Amino acid sequence: MASIVKKQGKTGVSYQVIIRKGRFREKPLSRTFSLKKDGEVWASEQERLIDMKQHQDPRLAEMVTLEQALTKYFLTIETPGTYYNEPTTIDRKRACGSALKQYLGSDISLAEVTPRRMSEFRDHRLNSDKVSASTVRQELSLISHMFTIAVNEWELPVNNPIERIARPKPAEGRILALTESQAKDYHQ
Repeated sequence: MASIVKKQGKTGVSYQVIIRKGRFREKPLSRTFSLKKDGEVWASEQERLIDMKQHQDPRLAEMVTLEQALTKYFLTIETPGTYYNEPTTIDRKRACGSALKQYLGSDISLAEVTPRRMSEFRDHRLNSDKVSASTVRQELSLISHMFTIAVNEWELPVNNPIERIARPKPAEGRILALTESQAKDYHQ
């Protein structure tokens, strides 16, 4: 059962709900509400999730840095040897990871990587760094795949920020046409 503590502040009365149950005995869950009823509803929902072993503690995402996640991603997912992971491909993906760490900071937590930050990264790379749309698409694809792996395999309670932003349009494909002189040289 959650405990609810009434607090009197400058802006009025608030209610702090504290849950010490299961794996949250040492580090309890807590949240503050302006209405006691809202706190009771939240507490019962959280306790139900804990009982069903389905509670996703958002603090886990705050403990993992971008540096740690990318390191684990490259060690476990992007390993050399498979047909789509040639050494040059892995080097390019590592360069994408470096660009992400340079802009966002390697010590940023995964919980802080938001759609707003990623759209700012996209715009900065396109406008200030003057890189191609293809490069930015590759960088966004890398971070998107890493977040998908973090959710599905590492069971981190994060949302993929790339799903909610627009990616740059891909460049038009090349149209190769022979000039007249090249055609004459070709026929001779």
